[in-house]
Amino acid sequence: MKSKKETVKELEQTNWFGLSSRDSFTIMKGELLCMARKCKSYEELELSDDFMFAKVMQNKALCKELLELIMGFPIADIVYLEEQKTLDVAANAKSVRMDVYAADENQTIYDIEMQTGKKKHLPKRSRYYQGIIDIDETDKGIEYQSLNKSYVIFICTFDPFDAGRHIYSFENRCIQDLNLELGDGTGKIFLSAVGRQNDVSAEMKAFLEYLSKKTIETDFVHRLDREVQRVRDNQKWRKEYMQRQSDWIEDREEAKEEGKLELLNQYVSGMKAKNISETEIKNNLMDIFALPEEEADNLLQGGKEQ
Repeated sequence: MKSKKETVKELEQTNWFGLSSRDSFTIMKGELLCMARKCKSYEELELSDDFMFAKVMQNKALCKELLELIMGFPIADIVYLEEQKTLDVAANAKSVRMDVYAADENQTIYDIEMQTGKKKHLPKRSRYYQGIIDIDETDKGIEYQSLNKSYVIFICTFDPFDAGRHIYSFENRCIQDLNLELGDGTGKIFLSAVGRQNDVSAEMKAFLEYLSKKTIETDFVHRLDREVQRVRDNQKWRKEYMQRQSDWIEDREEAKEEGKLELLNQYVSGMKAKNISETEIKNNLMDIFALPEEEADNLLQGGKEQ
């Protein structure tokens, strides 16, 4: 029987996708993990999945057209500030990966996010994203009084405010006089793919229905759907997706193991504080928690599982 090391080496040298054997192995590993964890395979990705959305939006013409549809005014040109831009506010702060991070000819910045599954605190997330855009700007040497106008846009497969609208647009205004704008140059827009009101254009409604019902009714939606198919055929992006899924799953498993180890250490400390004998603690670790004897001894000695 082959050892695990020999089996992995053989798989790494196998080429199923017309790529290098290492790339083929990465894809195969990711697909097996996805099957085991019931996450989407690469072929199942749709425009409503953030990875697919980010790749489709690399088509500049489609990205510009979608922005024009959302904003309601023509845009001469857009520049990608970075593909799936990752912003770090500080070394100990949570990083944010933006699906689409672009600017138009007037230097107005747009962060477009695809949002599936009803997430809590979405308005607070929009505030956080707007804040880190400003920090990214000032880190580049821009003075606060010269900050560019920016919009954070969430395209949701659900209704974020349960009011039946297709679009919710927010800006800062005076509560006592709604005609008085603050003029801070920020805006937040939430789109709902399940809106019921007659509050958007037919073109916008067709786009949102494509997300929710997969219907293709306009030329723009047809071109989006063709781009989705093109992305699915891209083996380089397939590998990137599978690698990302593998890393995510492995990080979760590692976090679960670390959490389990912390609980076991707390259990041992608690038992020792109650003057329970090490023999009884060890037996409990082996019988109740199904730990091998070596790991039980290691925990009793105050060490860490390897």
